Amino acid sequence: RVSSDAAQALTSVHHSMSNVLVVLIGLHLLAIAWHALFKHENLARAMVSGRKQLTAESALRFVGNGRAALLLAASSALVWAVVTFGPG
Repeated sequence: RVSSDAAQALTSVHHSMSNVLVVLIGLHLLAIAWHALFKHENLARAMVSGRKQLTAESALRFVGNGRAALLLAASSALVWAVVTFGPG
């Protein structure tokens, strides 16, 4: 059984996250429009099909393991902070 305070806190988080999701969807759509208008790339087709034609000058590059480890550490710290200091 969930207490009234916990239910209220989780409801608040739920509503906040739904607002964050709407903002992220809007940013995603703006990025697609920007790429279509200014870079002349059809990203919508690439997102649906999973395939994109690359030009010779836009070769695929990978970042090093150090950046991946830094991102993992930052993500882990963020999750820890939310779990430790978050509502409830």
